[in-house]
Amino acid sequence: MFLMNYYPLITQWFKKLLIINVFILVIQPYSIFSQAPKLKFKHISYEQNGLSNSTIESIFQDKKGFIWFATRDGLNRYDGYQVTIFRHDPKEITSISDNYIQCLYEDRDQTLWVGTRNGLNRFNRTANNYH
Repeated sequence: MFLMNYYPLITQWFKKLLIINVFILVIQPYSIFSQAPKLKFKHISYEQNGLSNSTIESIFQDKKGFIWFATRDGLNRYDGYQVTIFRHDPKEITSISDNYIQCLYEDRDQTLWVGTRNGLNRFNRTANNYH
């Protein structure tokens, strides 16, 4: 008689437990058989046609996916395959103002700003030069 009073509560509890167990059994195979994605990574060094210098002051990834490395001997842009190095050239007025790159910033218009020891530079993406 005592259990009969609690019978509705017990059956509700068992129903909830059954629903939870079914949910776990449905979700569990996906978590057991799922695999981590296979990632490939390539080391970039400065000895093998890579970075211009081993000391990196700043690393930045722009909205287009390029990874920029600010070094003490130029600005390096990595596109996923190769590194392009931008250095100061006193004969070229559109080159970067100094080889010692200190900071990088991209504004909301996707303009890349490069801070050097000798001033601030704006990167012109279409011409691959600086203003």
